[in-house]
Amino acid sequence: MKLKSLIMFSAAALAFAACSNDEDVTMPVNDEGTKSIILKINGSETRAITAGTPYGEETTLSSIDVYFTNSNSTVQQSYRLLPSSTDGDTQDKNWDAITSATGLRFVGLDNVSAVYIVANSPEAILGKGKKLDTDFMARLRQQGPALEQGQIIFAGNDIDITPVAADTNNPDTPTYNDPENEPGANDQVYTANVMIRPILSRMEWGAITIQHEGSVERQMNNKRYIVEWKNWNPTLSGIYQSSVYLADYVFAATGKKMNTLFDTPQLTSAIVDGAWTAPTGLETNWTAINATLAYTGYADNTYSDVLPADYDGEGECVPFHFFVPFETTSSEKEVDGNLGENPGWHFQFYYPEEKQNEVGSEYTVTIYAYDEEAEDHKGAVVDVDTDDDALAVMGDFLFPVRADDLAYANVYSLNGGSEGSSGVITYKPGKIYNADITIAPYNITAGFRELTDYNVIVKVSVADFAKVAVTPNFDKN
Repeated sequence: MKLKSLIMFSAAALAFAACSNDEDVTMPVNDEGTKSIILKINGSETRAITAGTPYGEETTLSSIDVYFTNSNSTVQQSYRLLPSSTDGDTQDKNWDAITSATGLRFVGLDNVSAVYIVANSPEAILGKGKKLDTDFMARLRQQGPALEQGQIIFAGNDIDITPVAADTNNPDTPTYNDPENEPGANDQVYTANVMIRPILSRMEWGAITIQHEGSVERQMNNKRYIVEWKNWNPTLSGIYQSSVYLADYVFAATGKKMNTLFDTPQLTSAIVDGAWTAPTGLETNWTAINATLAYTGYADNTYSDVLPADYDGEGECVPFHFFVPFETTSSEKEVDGNLGENPGWHFQFYYPEEKQNEVGSEYTVTIYAYDEEAEDHKGAVVDVDTDDDALAVMGDFLFPVRADDLAYANVYSLNGGSEGSSGVITYKPGKIYNADITIAPYNITAGFRELTDYNVIVKVSVADFAKVAVTPNFDKN
């Protein structure tokens, strides 16, 4: 019997479907023989990526790589399909077919039992003999927040194709680069269902507000106080990301996926002159890697505001990308991620003592005894020189004393998930986490980590790969 391969795609907002067959037969799926394959590609909704701007609604693919492999993920045949252009060459016709309702037929595939799909890969397509689980790697320095949607990698695979019997000789279905080589009426056809999804997620910090003045209630050893601060005017000199994977072996086993973690450094000396210092062994590519992890206002020995003067978080954002390893064979629209550690974000502030004591705008902290009867609950001013508990409370509102006059507000988790919900979220791939944030003096710490996690003042908005509302938790609140 002459066996052929049939692969079909149709596109509607990146939802790909193909013809299937009514009559089922039971056959073992292994590497032996030449097979016909009907491949269905499904994709969840995505949003365009433009650095500094929240995602849009359109999805555009720049390439589709189709890999047929044996049971060991070793490539037997590979094809790269590109979008149409005005010259109308063969490859363009293939793209038109694979993104149309008719689909595109592939024939003559030997020793095949699995199908892998990679869209928008910046690397050359892997050739015969390469292994998808060890030789295909995505790098964060190539998948950073400056990229557009059409440059972000999508991936998925089916390692357990299902055999079906079919008459697949549909004259409306074109064949890849071989219009005469079509399957016969009695050919066997296999189906493969592949859900492709973005291999990373995105954090969009929208409005970033420094709370220059305010008051909060605090308690220490059963004593209640009202703490009021005024003229808190530090410079937001940088925003940094840590605890992220610098690369992702997308199709590998879990352990292989998770061995490229850039963990949060123990010492703040890991940030020098507005950049993370290179870990040992990564010096060669660190400039490009750091560009995906750090925004800084530092230049010429001066710490300036990292945000433009007209930045307000409306229609713009400070974006970060991070890999969320997931099971690529899943056909579910929602899939859980497998992070060993949540990403962290570090808001760096520069606040030298002379600025804190600037005449006319001195930073002040006042402690009041809590008065249940007063409308604002402010009682008498407390003398912190005679009240050790009040002095301890005041310490949380004073900028840390460091030789470099830097300190950090740290976020290691996000609360929410949907409107009205609460609790720490679990990160998933293909999500946009979007939040405004307000930073107060009591959120600041001298280092990257505190022993206790606290909640922060956050206003949440939602964006969509699939919608996720979030609320960040400061490491110190």
